Amino acid sequence: MPILRPAQRVAAQAIAPQPQLLLADVGAGKTATVLTALRQRRLVEGKKRTLVLGTLRICDMVWGAEIETWAPELRYASAAGKPASQRAYMLENKSLDVVGLNFDNLIWAIETYGERLAELFPWIIIDESSKLENPGSKSFQAIKPLLPLFEWRLPMTGTPRANHLYDLWGNVYLADLGESLGQYRNAFLQRWFFPVRRVFGVDWVPRHGAEQEIYGLIAPTVHRMVFEWPAPIEIDMLIPLQPIIKDIQDEVDAMLKEGKQTVKVRGITFASKGCRIGAKLLQLSSGFVYDDNKNVVVFHKAKIAALAEIVAEAKGEPIMVVFQFDHERDAILKAFPESKLLDSNSVLKDWNDGKIKMLLVHPLSCGHGVNAQFSGSDLQVWFTPTTDAELYTQTVGRINRSGNKKTVRVIRLIMRHTKDLAAYMVVAARQKGERATLENFE
Repeated sequence: MPILRPAQRVAAQAIAPQPQLLLADVGAGKTATVLTALRQRRLVEGKKRTLVLGTLRICDMVWGAEIETWAPELRYASAAGKPASQRAYMLENKSLDVVGLNFDNLIWAIETYGERLAELFPWIIIDESSKLENPGSKSFQAIKPLLPLFEWRLPMTGTPRANHLYDLWGNVYLADLGESLGQYRNAFLQRWFFPVRRVFGVDWVPRHGAEQEIYGLIAPTVHRMVFEWPAPIEIDMLIPLQPIIKDIQDEVDAMLKEGKQTVKVRGITFASKGCRIGAKLLQLSSGFVYDDNKNVVVFHKAKIAALAEIVAEAKGEPIMVVFQFDHERDAILKAFPESKLLDSNSVLKDWNDGKIKMLLVHPLSCGHGVNAQFSGSDLQVWFTPTTDAELYTQTVGRINRSGNKKTVRVIRLIMRHTKDLAAYMVVAARQKGERATLENFE
């Protein structure tokens, strides 16, 4: 059996006795640490069953493999995404020590079993608790009344406040049931934040001194597991602004200045509500846009050409390419026939075995739980940016983690004078806040 690093051993001892929020850097080995803590609990408390909540990929691709390595005596099955009858069989099969269930099936499980879910599984592990942190979500509201019934609750994440400081409330509540930050997020917001109206709605800004007060209160609930690993090298590949994109952006800006709520340019509607205009403009900078009839309109292929340059310079080295929109995926697959979409465990295995030269991934499906660091690749290319710092950090962390002996390069395709650069600036600002939070618990 492999040996834990010192930080992992310390973390396992800290989280085993009582509910905790485990904050661990991406790639730090959270699953191995938690399995060690689980084994310790079983020695003291007896062989109680454990429910693992996670994404479909985490349940299907991570936990089974990690249990084989770190706790082979445990019987595991993933009920994630299975038909209801199979899910019920696995949840009720007491010969299974650990069962994985994806967040999308959580409401079904609660509606089916109610309080009995905590009887079937006295212990619950929430892998990437940031997926369950929103107290307004149906999943959070469904599980909140049941949380006190679980004897051991272990939420864990590497991005507890990737986008906003107030996201901490949900992550911490999953561990301590409101003991440190209160029972209700609205009261939490009123105490430590003040509202500021933005274009997209109301934003909550921390009051003076609020961050340090919050950190002090949650310190007994949080265990921080630091993982020192070389930071990726971010390289911005700047692409000249295409004349047609400049013309469209100018038309959109002019109409917005006239006060129009909905702008239609060249058969494409730009809605001014929320962030819809920004999303459309990001599509434009990448070259492909859905028109009002859901047809793909091609405005340029400048980013496809830039990607071709990167492929030529890589000289056969494997490349992971991150896309945001379906039309980008289709265009890349067409332009690079050797590319493969990450849509199955077999594709991931082929990538890690070095059989795939270009792997296409989407942050929503690849951003958490996928171990893609064994291909020999040190190169990730972002075709289109995101403003979600959690997804950015987690997706980069799929190859920038233990097991990859190279320093990872992240090449970001940025078209000049578009929304591309602004999106990455938002990510950088949010990552700075995230680092400030994590450093308080080191």
